[in-house]
Amino acid sequence: MDTAQKPRYHALDALRGLSLLLMIIHHLAVDLTMYNMVPLWLLSNPIVGILQPLFGACFVALSGASSRFSRSTARRGLKILLAAAAVTAATAGMSWFFGQEVTVFFGILHFLGVASLIYHVAQPLLDKIKIPGPLWFALFLIAFYFFPRMADVPMALAPLGLMGYGFHSADYYPLLPWIFIYFFGVWIADCVKENRFPEGFYRFRCRPLEAVSKHSLWLYLLHQPVIMGLFQLWFLITG
Repeated sequence: MDTAQKPRYHALDALRGLSLLLMIIHHLAVDLTMYNMVPLWLLSNPIVGILQPLFGACFVALSGASSRFSRSTARRGLKILLAAAAVTAATAGMSWFFGQEVTVFFGILHFLGVASLIYHVAQPLLDKIKIPGPLWFALFLIAFYFFPRMADVPMALAPLGLMGYGFHSADYYPLLPWIFIYFFGVWIADCVKENRFPEGFYRFRCRPLEAVSKHSLWLYLLHQPVIMGLFQLWFLITG
């Protein structure tokens, strides 16, 4: 029996940990503006308008890369979907309790769970046809900038990227365009395994960020309840 362990690419873990921290910081900034604790221009400016999708794209691509090293993408996808269902339930409760609409109907965890299941089904075909990464990235850009968002369609189509009028989700990552950047990440993983990156990439370590990546699911699940709870505690103390 072959007991050799698969190599661990620590740079991917560190990058995923960093992208998660940046997303959490963005969520904190959203909460601060929601409670009028910082000026609205902190988020409503062109720089954040560029950086926020970039952070999300990095996290999605790195999640796609991680799926290439997963023992069971189906089990991984179902696990993430259970966590996503918990997020929807928790944010619906927070919306009712705090009087602020923060319910998440198809956020990044919902997307990653579905994307993992799609990858599980599509993996044999992807291994056979070998779609180049630049094409995945081009499809993402086309869908991101040109795919229609609002339409007079049923709300059930929101996961695909078509939002019916009146649809709202505090966090929204539909399959179009994000599935393309997910598969771009799968292609990146293949490049990593084929040693096509610079040598320094394979030696890079940042253990704190790797630890964040290791516990990324729990950190993502808990950060908003903790932040909102601290805000409410602050309001109670300060009156």
